[in-house]
Amino acid sequence: VKTPAYRAWSHIIHGTLNPNSKDYIEGLEIHKSWKNFDLFYEDNGQPPQEGMAFSRINKAEGFFPGNCRWMTKSEASKINAAYMKMKGTLVGRRGLKKSSANK
Repeated sequence: VKTPAYRAWSHIIHGTLNPNSKDYIEGLEIHKSWKNFDLFYEDNGQPPQEGMAFSRINKAEGFFPGNCRWMTKSEASKINAAYMKMKGTLVGRRGLKKSSANK
């Protein structure tokens, strides 16, 4: 239960795909066999190195073989940012006004 693979699977099942969760993403689906942790683990195993994230490559698609993999948190963040930018939901600091003390 405390392994990275189990935590990733649990977050998908109980978070991202659960309509009652704050992390829910409407419309995402999961590969049928991945609803079972043992089969998810068979396909994905543990991350090859510590600190990796299990993430979708194409954020517009669900959790399926070929669209998910273990990646560094930096890689996952870049994919997330690119997707949010494309959707127009990425909010940066550019819009903030500088105070006169910062000039």
